[in-house]
Amino acid sequence: MGRRQQLKVLTAQLHVSHSQISTYLACSLKYRYRYVERRPLERRGIALPFGIAVHNAVEHYYRSLKETGSPAPLNYLTELFSDTLAQGVGATDVPIVFNKALPDIDQAHDRGCKMLEVFVADQRGSTDKIIGVELPLSAPLRGTDGQDTGFQLIGIIDLLVEDEKGRLTLADLKTAAKSKNQKDVDADLQLSGYACLLETNGYILPNAPVEGRLDVLMKTKSPKLVRYHSRRTVDERRRFKKIAAHVLHSIDAGVFIPNRGWLCTDCEYADACAVWHMT
Repeated sequence: MGRRQQLKVLTAQLHVSHSQISTYLACSLKYRYRYVERRPLERRGIALPFGIAVHNAVEHYYRSLKETGSPAPLNYLTELFSDTLAQGVGATDVPIVFNKALPDIDQAHDRGCKMLEVFVADQRGSTDKIIGVELPLSAPLRGTDGQDTGFQLIGIIDLLVEDEKGRLTLADLKTAAKSKNQKDVDADLQLSGYACLLETNGYILPNAPVEGRLDVLMKTKSPKLVRYHSRRTVDERRRFKKIAAHVLHSIDAGVFIPNRGWLCTDCEYADACAVWHMT
């Protein structure tokens, strides 16, 4: 089952994802435009189709390794990346906004192929056992008081691996133009949400910590893969649930406020936001 089919199954119920929660916290007005009004996009940043294309290639690498014992070859991955990127850019009827790291489609293509070369080279020698690739999970979202919010927390974990000692690590692939701060990684809500899903679905014991990892492919002229490790304890998972419950409460109350910052650069709703206070 592909990612789209998995998402269709997961979203059949009343649900919330870490992406929705993070969007609301970053800019609740953007959440309203995207998820409540389902407003048509004004523009689309190149980062999204580029990231999807890289992610698709990496998924096939791991899936082939898990199912056949051999990873998909690099030339297949770069062809898959090229096709997915072309489809993602060509399928949209709104302008594509390029950026400093990816100034045009040709350089985006070349950069992505180089990033995949770095990714494949980095995987050599790994002894981790792959437990799941694009692992779809859902669970009732309960507040810290244990009461059911009525929502399902959903997520698709990029990669779940087990080391030689039987310890599980959940890993999520990112593409980025700048390196991350460890404090930001430790506060990352995606890892916290996925840790909650692993606990509720029985992959770990209720009181056990969860090992998390962000695998960040850098979109620099000389691409590199940087791994950030971050553990999620019971207390941190409890914190995520409380944040999620408060976000749902704020959405239900109709609290949607713009938050101007660096994310505004290629925001899909910048024009609507500019006149928000006039409506």
